Amino acid sequence: MDIVRFPNELNLIKSYQNPSIFLCGALTSGDDWQKRLCAYLESQLDIKDVTLHVPTRYYGQATEEAVVWEQSHLSISSLPVFWFPEGPVDPITACHLGYWGLSHPEWDILIGIDSKCETKGSLLYQIMMLRPDVTIAMSIESLVNQLKIYYTGTN
Repeated sequence: MDIVRFPNELNLIKSYQNPSIFLCGALTSGDDWQKRLCAYLESQLDIKDVTLHVPTRYYGQATEEAVVWEQSHLSISSLPVFWFPEGPVDPITACHLGYWGLSHPEWDILIGIDSKCETKGSLLYQIMMLRPDVTIAMSIESLVNQLKIYYTGTN
């Protein structure tokens, strides 16, 4: 598995040829969910030809360069994976979910919501109304299991 982190670019030809995952979620929360998810994926998911796009965690306002990187890498990813951590919902993640996840039912997505996410109930309701085909993971471990099933067909 190749991991591409902002501000690094990737081989676009390779990215278009191989499946790729984009991690969508709060980058400013205290929970470094990206680090935990990457560690689980590297240890539990034996898929060689997948590129993992990981936006850099930042504190304060994102730079224009970071936003452009996120949008371009998200647009070429074959699977956006959303994680809503404990606490308030990040507005950018909500925007990404609305466009990349809920308004295009033909696109594959995976979604996880921490049990302590402040608007968990509202998120669950919106997702179930607009994407009843999506099974929502309630833990990082469950999200990793969904990725394993997605790529290998087995638990």
